[in-house]
Amino acid sequence: MNFQIGLIVALLVAIGSINYTSFFYEKEERPKDIYIDKDIEIITPPPTKDRPIPPPTKIEIEDIIEIDEPEIVPEPDEPKPTPIDTPTDSKIDDIADKAIAAPPTKKEEKPVIEKPVIVTPPAPPTPPDPVKIAEHMPLFKKNKDASNEKELREQSDAAIISFINSRVKYPPVARENGKEGMAVVRFIVEKDGTMSGFSILKDPGYGMGEAALNVVKKMPNWERAGIMNGRKVRVYFTLPIRFKLSD
Repeated sequence: MNFQIGLIVALLVAIGSINYTSFFYEKEERPKDIYIDKDIEIITPPPTKDRPIPPPTKIEIEDIIEIDEPEIVPEPDEPKPTPIDTPTDSKIDDIADKAIAAPPTKKEEKPVIEKPVIVTPPAPPTPPDPVKIAEHMPLFKKNKDASNEKELREQSDAAIISFINSRVKYPPVARENGKEGMAVVRFIVEKDGTMSGFSILKDPGYGMGEAALNVVKKMPNWERAGIMNGRKVRVYFTLPIRFKLSD
């Protein structure tokens, strides 16, 4: 009887530790500054046969071709300088007499051209740093039928998930090798709804990070920018995209 009770207690402790570990892992895997509530899951069936990554192709080096050394040709001798005809004293006197007899030439006065004054335009103002959380976060799609901010956010998140799911492709290398993981992409929603500053915060490898980034870059302009104290602001937005293979 005691043995059976001890066995039941041991099983309960093991099950509880497994659930706690998986919950803790999921919580730690997801960055803290993600505003969207749900992970975007990309689910695709596994390949029929496991096909590992093909080994690199061997490159055969051809025989080395021997090249004859070029024949060294001696440089030609430098020509001897031509002797300069030195004027005699009589020639110097003739030149001086001609210089005294000749009337002085007048120097032509050149007009003074004033240098143009170059006015440097002022530098454009530096945009303010983006914020992580705004009073009203950006909306990818703004539904006029929504009655409050919560409904607007839920409908915008649903539109983001639909856009990503309909366009992203599971990387073939990850699928063929049975790899799964979550890629996290961050970007900035500007005041006019455009997107900039794309970066990959988390990349599980096998092409999953690049696949997530490429589909995010194809998103059109957002219909509402972030708002803080009644003014539009630049806002960081983070998207988690999870790649999963179906059973």
